[in-house]
Order: sequence, then C-alpha cells, then structure tokens
Amino acid sequence: MESKEIRRLANRFRTRYKLRQIDFKGLKKAVQEQGYTVIEFGTCENDEDISLIIEKLDLGGYIERLRGFTYSDPECRLVFVNRELNEHEKILVLSHEEGHIMCGHMDRSQISAGPVEEEEEANQFSHYLLYPNKADRIRAGMEAYKRQIAAGILICIAAAGIFGYHVQAQHGENYYGEFYVTESGERYHKKECIFTKNKNNIRRLTAEDFASGRYKPCQVCLPE
Repeated sequence: MESKEIRRLANRFRTRYKLRQIDFKGLKKAVQEQGYTVIEFGTCENDEDISLIIEKLDLGGYIERLRGFTYSDPECRLVFVNRELNEHEKILVLSHEEGHIMCGHMDRSQISAGPVEEEEEANQFSHYLLYPNKADRIRAGMEAYKRQIAAGILICIAAAGIFGYHVQAQHGENYYGEFYVTESGERYHKKECIFTKNKNNIRRLTAEDFASGRYKPCQVCLPE
C-alpha cells in the first residue's frame, strides 16, 4: 500500500471518530466502536477473565514478548495493550494496531504480528494519525464542521417529526443497564462480550441482581 493511501486512511479515521487531540481513552473508544475489545494485560499477572482468554486462544507467547497485538477470528476481535506502559507508549501501541485494522491486515491474518511490510504500513498509519501536517489538520476541521451542520439539520427534522407524540411507559422487569449474566457466572457483561456473544444461556441483569452484590463487572468488556 502506498504512503498516500495510508495517509488518507489515517485522516479518514481521525475525522470519523473526531480525534482532534488524541489520547489513549479517546483512541480506545474509537477502536472499540469498530467492534474490537481493547484488553490491557500484564506481562506476569492478569485477572481471571483475561487469563482465561489468553489461555483459550493460546496467546501466551505473544503476551510475553509483545507490547501489543491484535487478534481476530469469526467469534471475537481483540486488541491487546500492555497495561504496564505509560500513557504515551499505550497511544503508540494502540495507534499501530489500529493501522493493522485500517490497512486491512486483519482481513488476511488472525494475529497482527505479521510480515515486515505490514508492520511498516502500520507504523506509517500511526505516524500520520498522531502527527498530522497542517493541511491534514485543516481538512479534518472542515470535515468536522460539515458533520456538525448535517447533525443539526437531522436533529431539527427529528424534533419536527416527533412533535406531539406521547410515549407510553412500558411496564416490565426492572433491569440494571444493558448488561447480561450467564447461568453459572459471577460477572456481568456487555451483550457483545466474548463471554456472552452468541450464547443461549444468558439473561439480562436486574436491579435486584446488582444490588445483591453477587455479580461483579467483567474485566474484559467492563474494565475498571
């Protein structure tokens, strides 16, 4: 892939997710909106949920020698970042892994630790994303302005369409957020979490479940 195409991909990503000033939290949110779960792991010790994933997917070797990598299969898409890194290092690692995603490497590979050419493309993406030139910054600002205008128009249309509409309260079980538990588990998860996705033995977490203290948040999809 040519450098100018990688640069366009970086600009497209920055504009789409409104990343004017890139920090780890914002970058992580953008990656997760693409359908990937960002997992912050430790080199020597991890929570039970994360350890289970590493063992199940046989990723121990990558955990030991890499600061970060991406794993993708038909069941789950995960981006691993070493939690022992500082903020700047985490941003570098995560932007590099996003490069693998945006450049299409994960369409061909299960693990991002691939050929040298792909690593170079991911490095270029990270550079263009984190260090845009003046022209790219101006272009991103103009695109964001256009999106704000379009969003404002849509809001006005929607408001006009629902004027006078009365919403009836729906009675039902008092659920606690959009969280789910398995029959035998002791943690609650987002529905798209790899522990609940496509599972039949799950149910919504109720307010009573949460108040009981029996369930704790999943360390994969709901990290503290």
